[in-house]
Amino acid sequence: MRTRANERREFIRRLRTDPVFLSRHTGALSLALCRKLGNRITLALTDVHRGRKKWPNWLEQRELPQSRPDAGKLAGTLPQYASFVGSPRADQTSMVQIGQAEHQNLEDVEDYFADNRWGFLLQSLLEGAADWNGGIARCLRWVESHTHKADRAWEAYSSCERIANLLVFLAAMPGPLRSVATDARIDSFLVESLHWVYRHLEYYGPAETNNHLLNNARALVMGGVATRNSAAVAAAVKTLRWSLPELIGEGGFLRERSSHYQLVVLNWLLDTWKFLSASLGQDSADARFLRGYVERMVTAAAMLCDRDGNLTALIGDISPDMTPAQSSERLDLLYPDFWPIDAVFIQRCLVRDGWFRLSDGKSLVLGNLPPGQYPFNFPTHGHCDATHFVFRHEDQEILVDPGRYRYTRDAVSEFQQSALGHNLPLVNGFAPLCESVISDRKWCPVPYARAQLQVGEYGDDIVLQHDGFARSTPVRFHRRRLSLTETGLVVIDSFEGEASVWLELCWHFAEDFHRVDAHGLRLRGGRREVKMTVDGVPGPASIRPVRDVDPGGWVSRAYGQRRPALALCLGWQVVLPAVVTTQFQVTKPQTMKAIT
Repeated sequence: MRTRANERREFIRRLRTDPVFLSRHTGALSLALCRKLGNRITLALTDVHRGRKKWPNWLEQRELPQSRPDAGKLAGTLPQYASFVGSPRADQTSMVQIGQAEHQNLEDVEDYFADNRWGFLLQSLLEGAADWNGGIARCLRWVESHTHKADRAWEAYSSCERIANLLVFLAAMPGPLRSVATDARIDSFLVESLHWVYRHLEYYGPAETNNHLLNNARALVMGGVATRNSAAVAAAVKTLRWSLPELIGEGGFLRERSSHYQLVVLNWLLDTWKFLSASLGQDSADARFLRGYVERMVTAAAMLCDRDGNLTALIGDISPDMTPAQSSERLDLLYPDFWPIDAVFIQRCLVRDGWFRLSDGKSLVLGNLPPGQYPFNFPTHGHCDATHFVFRHEDQEILVDPGRYRYTRDAVSEFQQSALGHNLPLVNGFAPLCESVISDRKWCPVPYARAQLQVGEYGDDIVLQHDGFARSTPVRFHRRRLSLTETGLVVIDSFEGEASVWLELCWHFAEDFHRVDAHGLRLRGGRREVKMTVDGVPGPASIRPVRDVDPGGWVSRAYGQRRPALALCLGWQVVLPAVVTTQFQVTKPQTMKAIT
């Protein structure tokens, strides 16, 4: 993308022309090269499922003891889901099949993974039409046809999903049917999968992200309870006690900076707590420890959801496992005592773990800006979106986040991850924070990319600020202030420095906005019209689609889906220091003029 290309060119230019700059980055360049070579050697010497995984230092045994001889008596080991006492509900239907992308992509391994995670079991529960015997029979056919573990379907994460989907399905199944449906093949598969996951825990060392450890621990608890393997449960609890403080903030938000993954991981933790409580009791120290994190995550998730438990905004990556709507439905179906939470946020401003929420009852602004030093310590499911936010007015989306189409290097997905895919300013073609200077993965070299970020409340407003532009532009400091009004939103961008720069403001609108009056900066979509007013700039804006083709952007509401959406770049040549005020006034539609 254009901003990433600018980043790469600038970094290479300074390496070639500035000996002092080169000397300061010799360490970063050497470390990156050594890590790349080390990873290639490690991958060449290990099998496909071992990869770069390391053995966790909090676990001693590398093999689990065998399960007890009576492990097959699943009817007496699984917890009961209150939603399925009697018969499953039939009042809610998921629109999209779990694990089914809009278009299958042979180059996207996630499509293959999804086909092998047994999401059809959960789908049948959500639709209230579970074919109990047919579901188990389909699982057994999979077991018989996937005996070779070199198959990518046996990667650890997918193995965890199969364990969890199967055991939730069995726990929801009426007791008499469960006794008939389960046989020795199901028992053997669970035991085999449990040991397989334990041998392939997705731990990559303390300097890596290790997000999948939470899913590994979930599978170990659920499978350990089902097969009466106490060692697996104990190993999972140790893993949770190590990983939860690393991955969940004090405010209850997942470190990954994705609103959808907040619900995905909340589902994981509730599954784990449900089975752990059934085994050890709700009053056990381990169950209480886990419940504390569940309750924090529920409260945090409520900041992102409406009173029905649906996400009010998609920010960051979208999980391929299920749609955001299905994640919410699953919580509602399996854990009605926890979800949805009818949280009443009295405060106009809320800031927790870098997430910010601004609401006046009529309008809502959401976003995140992790405070502290950039680049972040760990890879995440967040994007290059510093100072980005989404905006709703009277339950209609106005400004949106693009989500992410796929986890592949296609043009749409790369655009959605880039700064160009978000509601933020660009200076001389550079994003607020450094984007990757290489194409095959994310690498932001320091000290070139280093920046300080701050987020906080200022009266009734949210203020975001950083010094990231200073790496490559005359802007020493940027501050963005978000303020709600009776009719909409005011965004005040302040740029400190001394020079003339090309300033662009990128705005991404919801899919139903499709008409623009370029002269009056009026946009119409759905039940609303938006009038934009920009002050502090020298004359009319140069207006172009953010992406080089109309309508300028893409929005993904589920993995593997994409919809064209209106996205505009407004540009001016401005002299620093500068204060630019953009007002979004939302009204009922009026007659539109010159449409462009």
